[in-house]
Amino acid sequence: MTRSVRDSARLLDAIQGDDAGPPYSAPAPRRPFAEELERDPQRLKVAVSRTTPTGVPIDPECMAALESTVSLLGELGHDVVEAAPEIDGTNLSQSFLGLWMAGTTHELEAIGMMLGVRSPKKRSSR
Repeated sequence: MTRSVRDSARLLDAIQGDDAGPPYSAPAPRRPFAEELERDPQRLKVAVSRTTPTGVPIDPECMAALESTVSLLGELGHDVVEAAPEIDGTNLSQSFLGLWMAGTTHELEAIGMMLGVRSPKKRSSR
């Protein structure tokens, strides 16, 4: 957590790049994030969706925060457009859970190796 956009930019500059642990990383920025603070902000086109891919209702407080943000973006001169991307919520949920479980398994195995605990041998399916 940071106290300002400037702090966030400096933090992102400090931590960007490949990490030896995770299997994925974000591409390097074209220029340091801190340099972006020196540029004049430009008009943005911001898409907003008031529904979820799974159909789960949105909490009224969250919706109020969204509406407040949409209003502020409009006041700042940005174009806010409604978006309704076609997302298969069931497939998205299943894919997310599969990735989550694989990551959890990887983390548990790594912790076990650090502690010198061997994982049980896999049973033969015969």
